[in-house]
Amino acid sequence: MWSDDRDLCDLLAGSLINAVGYLPVQRLNRRIDDILSKIHHFGRNVEVILTGSWSEGFRMNGTDVDRMYVDKKTLASEHPEDIPSRFCAVKMEKSSSIPKGYVKLVLVTPNKSGQNLDAAVVPVGGKFYVSSSAYILTFVQEDQEPHGPCVRRVSQLGTEQDDAHCLKCSHWPSDAMEWYHRKRPHGWPDRHLINDIYKKGCHLVAIGSKVVDNHGHWTFDPMVWRLSFSVAEKRLVYTFNDTQFIVYGIFKLLVKEAFRDKWEVMCSYFMKTLMFWTIEETPKDLWRKERLVSCIEICFKRLIAWVDNGFCPNYFVRENNMFHGKLEEDARESMFLTLSELYGEGWRGLLRCPSLENLRQALEGARHRILDCPSCAIDPNEEFKTLSMQNKNDSSSFPEDVEDNAFFTQLESVVNAHPNFRGLEKEFFNTVALLLGEESHLDYLMHDTVTLYQKKVLQHIALIFLYKGLNDHGRCARFRYRQIRRALGLLEVTCSADISRGRLSLATAYYCMGDYTKALKFIRQYESTIENDQGILYVSSRYPNDTEEAYKENFCNGNLTKMEKASMGISYDFEIFRAMPVYPKEIGLEILLVKSTSARVSIPPPPYAIFLKAMCFAQKYDFNKVKMLEIELLDCLSFAHKSALHLIYLMLGVCDVKLDQHNEALRHFYHAYRHKKILTWRHSRCDEWDSVQAPLLYVAMQLRLLM
Repeated sequence: MWSDDRDLCDLLAGSLINAVGYLPVQRLNRRIDDILSKIHHFGRNVEVILTGSWSEGFRMNGTDVDRMYVDKKTLASEHPEDIPSRFCAVKMEKSSSIPKGYVKLVLVTPNKSGQNLDAAVVPVGGKFYVSSSAYILTFVQEDQEPHGPCVRRVSQLGTEQDDAHCLKCSHWPSDAMEWYHRKRPHGWPDRHLINDIYKKGCHLVAIGSKVVDNHGHWTFDPMVWRLSFSVAEKRLVYTFNDTQFIVYGIFKLLVKEAFRDKWEVMCSYFMKTLMFWTIEETPKDLWRKERLVSCIEICFKRLIAWVDNGFCPNYFVRENNMFHGKLEEDARESMFLTLSELYGEGWRGLLRCPSLENLRQALEGARHRILDCPSCAIDPNEEFKTLSMQNKNDSSSFPEDVEDNAFFTQLESVVNAHPNFRGLEKEFFNTVALLLGEESHLDYLMHDTVTLYQKKVLQHIALIFLYKGLNDHGRCARFRYRQIRRALGLLEVTCSADISRGRLSLATAYYCMGDYTKALKFIRQYESTIENDQGILYVSSRYPNDTEEAYKENFCNGNLTKMEKASMGISYDFEIFRAMPVYPKEIGLEILLVKSTSARVSIPPPPYAIFLKAMCFAQKYDFNKVKMLEIELLDCLSFAHKSALHLIYLMLGVCDVKLDQHNEALRHFYHAYRHKKILTWRHSRCDEWDSVQAPLLYVAMQLRLLM
């Protein structure tokens, strides 16, 4: 059930890449996150540190983005007299009544504290204690709620993220000295990394230890803070080899999809702790891909033993039982039975995870092929060997295109819902400062990441200038002309960041200005790049990404930088921002109907390029060309993602109006309404579609706008 087999280990490792992640991509994600974090938070009074699964490179379903916000003006220490005078000093106080891994905080220099610390101070016996529960509440705003030591917020993309507001401890705490001096017979982590972690101290997060209240219920001690080693944990995870990372991902997957119980005892952090202890106490030679099944089994047995004993030791503070206050006797017995049953299934217990449904179905198919073949053995355990051989024969993957997809997707995922000139200007100067400051050890990845992000910022600045130049009629014509010239110059500079968005933004700008010849010029530049058969990597924040085979052949040879690939083979959606809407007036209603909570409208480049070209020829009264382009636009319906169908139907309706085909226009506008209504039903309630007259209203407004 848990015996190693090379074919089985290869099959599991390959199958888990989709659900857990591909390690080179994880490493790439970590690096880009670190670089972008430097850009966004350069020189601020608050240090922002990405933590949790996202910072470790995981992009599994449901992965949260967790952040630590560290007050750079405050330092905590067990010896506050050693804290430099420029900092607000906080003393870490211990006593026999406080569990290991927790401390009380005493404000030593109240004259230097900020408003959040001041609001959390509780005077006791002449000392100014800082309440952890009161401190975290000072950061909770409307429509937010505390979640453990964090404030739970909803990101601009609608995903939940936990932000922990914490303090920096200037030294390694005494409670964790055992970790520093611990004997490690297998050499992990190595002494160099241990010393480096030791020198950088730790953090304090605003949550207390579990205590029993007057009603016999578990609650958090509001005056106690917990030691946090999140930064050290990231460093340790970064040292994992491929097999260790896969096993870690497997247990994170099991927590999400197979370990569920009504008490919800198991969490991802326990799995990380499980990995740390197991790697430290096992030989390095164990962690090889051909022994993947054994590695999973060893970790599984340790987890079961922890649950059986009711004791999960914190990796940095061994005496700290992380099950304390969470694993009651009923929950312990239930969890023990669940884990034991799962363990008894052997490696096939992994197939309980819905994310591995494809692997389960493939194994069943392989088993049927064996049983149907008279010359083959009918041992059901042979199916994985058959499937493994089939996968090897079918394998033609190019890891470089997977990494490229991850790289450009990561850049595209950075969303600024309400771009403003001051914020964008600061981000631009941060990119310049980072390039200059890191010049001595600037590698290609960091250079390309910062440069491409810089071009993205410049494009947003250009759109702000362009919007002001086109719409700020309160200013003189000379001022507006200057703004437009600046915008066009910046858009020209940013064209090298991709093959679509830059050129289509320029084409849109010239269309809005009435220069249809130049608009057509930039549309043709985009189309000629698409038509040269080099292949593209299409990266979208709204629709599924797609990589053409020719891209793999022409760009994935290891000789091109990310910048070179961006300028020759990367395509992004054309985007219209509510904060700086520059768009053809013919689709203005769609922009007006975007809810205030949405930041932008994204349109796939091929249909938008065809539509904009049709509008240019319509303005030139070349309606034969408009008719031909409408046929091309109709062809886009066959391969468009369902989330983009309403936009294509909308553009078709506009073309019909230009051609005086009003019956066809009505039909296409109705289809646009119908597909958009399907989207609103799926995602969120949309009040403007509640009325029975909504289709007629939608069509009437379109026709009134265009006719």
